[in-house]
Amino acid sequence: MAFRLAPTAASEGFRLEAHDTVGSTNALALDHARAGDPGKLWVVSKKQESGRGRRGRVWATPEGNL
Repeated sequence: MAFRLAPTAASEGFRLEAHDTVGSTNALALDHARAGDPGKLWVVSKKQESGRGRRGRVWATPEGNL
């Protein structure tokens, strides 16, 4: 599966960071923010192994879920 931004998002300056497998896309985005990333970054992955849901719940995203 190939990820790509919609033309509107790309024209607005959004960037896409795509991975095969990550622990958590949310944690990666937070790491970028803490490191001073200017924003407008979408982090996506085919598979998430340690996702976090609301109220500390597990967020499972097996490959092929999208």
